[in-house]
Amino acid sequence: MATPERIRGRPRERRVDDAIRRATLELLEEVGYRGLSIEAVAARAGVGKPTIYRRFSSKPELVFAHTIHPLELGPAPDTGSLRGDLTALLDIIFDSLLRPAAGTLPGLLDDLAQSPELAERFRARFVEPERRWIRQILERALAR
Repeated sequence: MATPERIRGRPRERRVDDAIRRATLELLEEVGYRGLSIEAVAARAGVGKPTIYRRFSSKPELVFAHTIHPLELGPAPDTGSLRGDLTALLDIIFDSLLRPAAGTLPGLLDDLAQSPELAERFRARFVEPERRWIRQILERALAR
């Protein structure tokens, strides 16, 4: 049985998250970024649209989280040296950009350029955690 996680006070089931992720990636491959809709992902995943909207406020957030990096980054790389940590970070970035679904970036970036509100949510949800990762790597290097 799936163990629920606590995100923003709501229990989440891993099987639902996995179904949404699978559906998103399959649909991106079949219809591309422009053809993908929250409704289609919900139908393919066997969940209601509100289930998706509780996790992601928009299609760009849904797509980015499943193609580039997840909502929760986890711990920053810690190899014992600044050079090693930065190399590990670059490897993570490089690997994410080599995924087939990374081809959705042009459409996603276009959506962000069209909506300052969406761009701000995107910064808060994805860019700020990345900055915290880099800050953590640099602070750890200073402490060493």
